[in-house]
Amino acid sequence: MKEKMMQDTKMQDTEGPPMNTNKNKQTIYERVFKMKRMSAFAIFIVPLLVTFTNADTGKSLEQKIANKAASRIEGAFGARIGDKFDVETAIGKSHMTDGTPLYKFTPINPYDKFDTYYILITPVTKIIYSIWAQGEMENDDACKHEQKVLMELLTGKYGSTKGTSYSNVFYDVARITQGDRDIYTDCTESEKITLKVIYIDHKLEKQAEEESLVLEAAEEKTDEIKLINKIVVVKTFEEPSPLTLFAPQGTTVIWVNHSRYAVEIIFVGKQVVLACSSPANFFIGKDGSYESNKISSGGTASLCFVERGRYAYKTKPSKAFFLGKKGKEHYGTIWIK
Repeated sequence: MKEKMMQDTKMQDTEGPPMNTNKNKQTIYERVFKMKRMSAFAIFIVPLLVTFTNADTGKSLEQKIANKAASRIEGAFGARIGDKFDVETAIGKSHMTDGTPLYKFTPINPYDKFDTYYILITPVTKIIYSIWAQGEMENDDACKHEQKVLMELLTGKYGSTKGTSYSNVFYDVARITQGDRDIYTDCTESEKITLKVIYIDHKLEKQAEEESLVLEAAEEKTDEIKLINKIVVVKTFEEPSPLTLFAPQGTTVIWVNHSRYAVEIIFVGKQVVLACSSPANFFIGKDGSYESNKISSGGTASLCFVERGRYAYKTKPSKAFFLGKKGKEHYGTIWIK
């Protein structure tokens, strides 16, 4: 009986699908290895995540998600970067150490810690590229405290979205960046401790620098030009005298009408589109070039020439004084060397 039970047991052991004990062991080993690998990964990544979180101003996941809808840096205190600014509306003017003008303005939306507000503009196109605000603080600690509060407000509005970064305070300067635009806050000390915030568009700032260089070059060119006056006598039935005038850049040509009738000066060919001083009895026509008004008898018209070249013109008598009789046109030439 005992031997039969043992045989039955052996038969039961061999019935059914064979068990792969090596595979089971391998699976257990793989699981153990995976658990160890995950533990090692956790040991490595958790401190890294903590470090990253601290570097990202300690924001929670919910805060970071909320920052995806952060506002774009457009301006502050009622002024917008990229808008044109009418300098006549400024309530004051100051200058930076390099001579850059600062236009003082009254804010629409003031901040209670600031008492002075400035705008910086491109010198030619008058576009706002930077907005400043500042206020005096009692001491350095008070300034740093208010700077921290201000940065919390700013990061809450502009966040740390992709393409935006917040740098830790370094030498009392903190910054938020969005592409070409930055917001800076700092505590400066000269005679008094001052909390300052600066909004700036670096692309427009570069445009301002380029416009300044153009203005400086134009001023230098004007300084080099010697202003000279030349007179051309105009008569209704005679050619201009002198018929051909040679003159350097910066010469003001004065046409004097010695006839009894009014005449006009009309340029043919090369047109005058730039003058170095205010013209007299000339106006800018539809095509952007200078045209003369009717020069009455004994009257004058003048124009200052800046660009080199040959300027041909004709003197056209006014028909109104000829009672239907057509006057003769005469031609003259001005060469600017």
